[in-house]
Amino acid sequence: SGCPGAGQNTIGYYMNPFSVSHYVKGASSPAIGNIKKSVACPQSGSPVTISVTVTDDGSVSEVKLFYSTNGLSYTELTMSATGSRYSATIPGQAAGTTVRYYFRGRDNLNNTTIFPNVPAQVTPLFYNVGTSGCSIRDIQFTPYTTGRSGYTGDTLSVQGIVTASAGGNNLGYVYIQQPDATEWAGIWVNGGSLISGFNVGDLVSVPGVVEEYFNFTRITNISAANLVSAGQPVPAPVVLNPSLFTTNTDPNAEKYEGMLVKLPNPAAGQNLFVVDTNADAGSGRNNGEYRVGADPADPNTGCRILAGRQSSSTFSSLNVSYVNSPRWATVDGTMAVDPIIVLPGQEVTLIQGIMHYSFFNYKLLPRNNSDVTMILSIEESLKNKGFALFPNPNRGEFSLQMPAGSYGGSVEIYNLRGQKVFAAGVNNMLQKFTLPVQAAGLYKVREAA
Repeated sequence: SGCPGAGQNTIGYYMNPFSVSHYVKGASSPAIGNIKKSVACPQSGSPVTISVTVTDDGSVSEVKLFYSTNGLSYTELTMSATGSRYSATIPGQAAGTTVRYYFRGRDNLNNTTIFPNVPAQVTPLFYNVGTSGCSIRDIQFTPYTTGRSGYTGDTLSVQGIVTASAGGNNLGYVYIQQPDATEWAGIWVNGGSLISGFNVGDLVSVPGVVEEYFNFTRITNISAANLVSAGQPVPAPVVLNPSLFTTNTDPNAEKYEGMLVKLPNPAAGQNLFVVDTNADAGSGRNNGEYRVGADPADPNTGCRILAGRQSSSTFSSLNVSYVNSPRWATVDGTMAVDPIIVLPGQEVTLIQGIMHYSFFNYKLLPRNNSDVTMILSIEESLKNKGFALFPNPNRGEFSLQMPAGSYGGSVEIYNLRGQKVFAAGVNNMLQKFTLPVQAAGLYKVREAA
């Protein structure tokens, strides 16, 4: 069309048919859908019958099922028909096997449909063979980077320990976790009043339907909710490098979706930092997400944190103070705690919560204020390490008192953009410093690495 740019008003020319006579429809290939497994979560040695509906504007001549137990070579099965339903049985497999499968249908004109409509050997449908019933890991595990569960649409029952609850001083949504697994082990349970009474630490059994909610796996359409045992040990958070969740492209990030996660600085003994107070500023929006990472000078590396918002598409806690704007106190829900606005370079001594995925980004959802600890001021940062800085505020001249045995190194001062503006050696327990001329504002003092 020759129109420059990429805005809404630069789409160029397009065709606009406005009558049925402007279309000529040719013969279509078979339509394949409504896939069902005879066993939602097969165990070792259990055969699985796969059924599917196949229709055509002419007649269906054949339907084949192709399955693989190694992801490379496929075995062909002819599916038998009962009306428009076609079925075939995949033999039982050993526990731990991932069975991939896809369909091929042909009609009387030799038109062919392969479903899924991709090169089937790349991302076909699949299921996992387990040892006893359905586990959260069965539902969450996927061999593909898409993150899509192999059990989407299946009705099943799953058991786990509640790591986030809907009531009281908590996340506001229910997540359960498989206690004996450290990957693929957490899932969101969307069940309304049936699950609202669950508490963190409850072992529960939940029957429902597996759903991909905008690429986030959850269990919905809950038909019942059973408390198996209260007061069980809550699974310890999985400790992960925040940089793992910088983007949605790392294939290792998907396995922690829905799990209780803790993010430390990978450098032993160092805190994290608020490296970006608005992770969406580049697109001109503020979705309430800030980023924490290991390097205060790198705003693009680290994990997004979301709190203070609950809406039809945003599912964070109203019981967490640390947010990136005062507007979240009353917008998208009313916060139950006073908001504390995060600052650039602010030190984070503890950050944990549920790992969520939405709008093409991973983000950590702290459940309440016990999941987050941040150093609120320079004084607090220094006092935590046995230091004292005075006077504060000052005009660029201040004294630094060091604990016995800690001097002999150096200190660095950074502005809120993470730029180092001063560095000097420390040779005495009490030493005076004079900064070069700097703009009025907040500055961060820390020991040199």
